Amino acid sequence: MGSQGWDVLVQWMPFFLEEDEDADESGLGWNPRFIQVRDELTGRRVHFAQQGSEIEVLVAVPEDTDEADRLLRVLGEQPDGTWDPVPMPSESDATAPDPQWRAMQRVHQQPRLAREWSTGWQRGESVDHRRGVAESVVTVLRDGLDMDGDRLRFTTWSMDAPGTGSYGLPADRPANATSPWCAPTGPISRHG
Repeated sequence: MGSQGWDVLVQWMPFFLEEDEDADESGLGWNPRFIQVRDELTGRRVHFAQQGSEIEVLVAVPEDTDEADRLLRVLGEQPDGTWDPVPMPSESDATAPDPQWRAMQRVHQQPRLAREWSTGWQRGESVDHRRGVAESVVTVLRDGLDMDGDRLRFTTWSMDAPGTGSYGLPADRPANATSPWCAPTGPISRHG
């Protein structure tokens, strides 16, 4: 599948978590949904989360310094404003008046300190915009994290149940099938 795996991801990623736009997202009726695409050999993954009207995409920075440097180089080559470092307050921030703001300033001044990077879109944004984000995500996964399109596995879930559908990617087959975060999925007839 190789390049086909990446082609499938670019084709369908703009539609991740865009379904049910008319669903009630207020109060107890709102149930956030999640998608994970994982490289089954390396274990590296990208997370997609529906956060109200936003679709957030998160990648973790590898612990290995050389691998982290490669990821940061590829992130730096992406169009301006596509990716942002995710601030994580440190222990020294606990006594600051606004620890989250202090953490944000730190990772923007020193991107090496970010342990995660994010991108995404607003639900309902143009498909062209979402496709541009998808192409950037694929570049970061392929070139920055050395993930392989042949090894991509797909999982989806909400806060109360496994999801369905794989958008044409193989479903993940976790060892612990009862875990809501790793529940296997089947194909979606309209997407796959």
